[in-house]
Amino acid sequence: NNIIMIDGAEGSLLRFFNVFTKRGDTVVYLNPSFGMYKLYCKMFKLREKPFQVKLDKNFLFFEKLIKHIKKTKPKVLAIPNPNQPVETMLNFKQLNYLCKLTQEMNAYLVLDEAYYYFHNISSQKLYKKYNNLIIIRSFSKAFGLAGLRIGYSISNKKVIDCMKTIKPIYEINAINIKILNFFIKNIHIMKKNVEEINKSRIYIKNNLKKINLEVFGS
Repeated sequence: NNIIMIDGAEGSLLRFFNVFTKRGDTVVYLNPSFGMYKLYCKMFKLREKPFQVKLDKNFLFFEKLIKHIKKTKPKVLAIPNPNQPVETMLNFKQLNYLCKLTQEMNAYLVLDEAYYYFHNISSQKLYKKYNNLIIIRSFSKAFGLAGLRIGYSISNKKVIDCMKTIKPIYEINAINIKILNFFIKNIHIMKKNVEEINKSRIYIKNNLKKINLEVFGS
């Protein structure tokens, strides 16, 4: 009742924007970030109010984001956690505050957790508490299965049922489901992949520093 399988994370975003927004609604998203937020805003004729993320180690990301939200009063707040290509990360307390703030504003909070497995801070415990929260996950990153085009959304039953109304019957094929089932039953493969990526991330960061290149985030 609380999960819908869809063709990738962008498929989840597409279904959400299609069902829950109307022309002229204000959308806040991070810039730079996943390019589909901007694209879907243009597709559905929405008012874009991007929040500029700065390459500054002293940048007060969360505090300034809250001010931006209160100023723009969006219908939708779309936040990847963590964000790429400029890294920002919210802790659980901050995620809870965003849920509460957006609910009080009668706005939807779309939390894109495509990179969740790389820092393990999730809003999943909050979807039953807040009826405006939609969590988006993907098998493309930590699992390394981008070619399968499979993702999923987590939310309350009412939101999921609404998203199902425009879901194609044959969206995910049987072969991809079998491959995905194999990886879920052998979750250690994903965990090993994440471990190797984390090691290579540290290796690259350290070697960039050796040639005097400044590195932001991890």
